[in-house]
Amino acid sequence: MAFGRRTALIVGLVLSPPVAVILYSIVQSFQVVSEKSTSGAAPQLKWDRLKTFNVEQDYAPPELKAMDGQDVRIPGYVVPLEDDDTTLTQFLLVPNPQACIHVPPPPPNQMVLVKMNPSHAPKRSWGAVWIEGRLQIATSDTQYGKIAFRLYGDSAEVFKE
Repeated sequence: MAFGRRTALIVGLVLSPPVAVILYSIVQSFQVVSEKSTSGAAPQLKWDRLKTFNVEQDYAPPELKAMDGQDVRIPGYVVPLEDDDTTLTQFLLVPNPQACIHVPPPPPNQMVLVKMNPSHAPKRSWGAVWIEGRLQIATSDTQYGKIAFRLYGDSAEVFKE
């Protein structure tokens, strides 16, 4: 019987940190990320469409190429690049909360370098967000790795379907 309790204790200790992070993320996602709310007028751009960009050949299919230079609305998770504790003027937007710039980073077509309008920069958030702004398809080598997209952000808000 001691073996069963010991196993349960070990499993509980191993699972506690990830469960705590998930719960914290859910609680944080209910907080307002920005003062300015998106209008929803910009078309939503999903990650599966961004994924169609071929970085090696620098080729964007016509549906994605049509979005270049346009205002779009992208859902995602923020990877902060600054030490500022209150607002974020530059960050990476990635498709899932596990993606980060550590080893291994997401593929270039799954990272968007966001430069926010300072007057509408979001507050730190551990949940999903909507970022709205002008998309630029431009592969660049950065200190964070190769990135395929830039977004000049005008607004940010908590992700809601």
